[in-house]
Amino acid sequence: LAVLAKMNFEVQKVKKVPGGTLQIQVDFSHPVVGGRFLVLARQYPETSPVHADLIRELDEVTREESCKRGIYIVTGQFTEEAKNISLKMAVDLVDGVKLNELMEGPAYDGRWTFRVVDEKGVVTELSKMTLMSFGKEVDLFLKSMGFRVEKIRKAQGGAVVAVAEFPHPVTGGKFCVLGKQFP
Repeated sequence: LAVLAKMNFEVQKVKKVPGGTLQIQVDFSHPVVGGRFLVLARQYPETSPVHADLIRELDEVTREESCKRGIYIVTGQFTEEAKNISLKMAVDLVDGVKLNELMEGPAYDGRWTFRVVDEKGVVTELSKMTLMSFGKEVDLFLKSMGFRVEKIRKAQGGAVVAVAEFPHPVTGGKFCVLGKQFP
C-alpha cells in the first residue's frame, strides 16, 4: 500500500481474495490519464513464474469493476507470454525487480497544471485559430499535463497528431494524441 501511495495512487478499498491475493481499488488523480485502477498484489517466491492466465483474469475483473486499467504486482517474475499478453490488455505489470526499484526509488512527482488564460484574461477560441497555432496549443496543453511531447505534426482536416510520453513509473508510456478542431 505504501508503494501505491508513493506513486500517487489513492487507496479506496482493500480486499483479501482467497489464495493469498490482495485486491485493491485505487484512484489516480489526473485529468487525462487518471481514473480508477484495480490492483492485484501477491507474494510468490522470487524466481516463481507468473503465467498469462492470471493476467487474463485481472483484465476480466478490471472490466467487470469498470476500472480504467489493472495493475498486477508480484514478488515473482512474469513469463514472456504474460508480458506479451499484457500489452494487448488493459494491464500493467510490476514484478519483484520493478517492485524493489519502486520501493527504493524516489516518489513519483505527478505535478501538472491547468494552463492560465492569456494576460488579458481572454480564453482563445480553439476552433477558430490557425492550425499552426492550434498545434502549439495542443503541445502546451500536453506539457502542462505532465507529458513529454516527442513529435507533433499537422494532419488532414484541421487536426494535430502527437506522440507523447507520460512518465509515471507504473501506468506511464507512449500515447498517440489526436487534437481536432470543430466549430
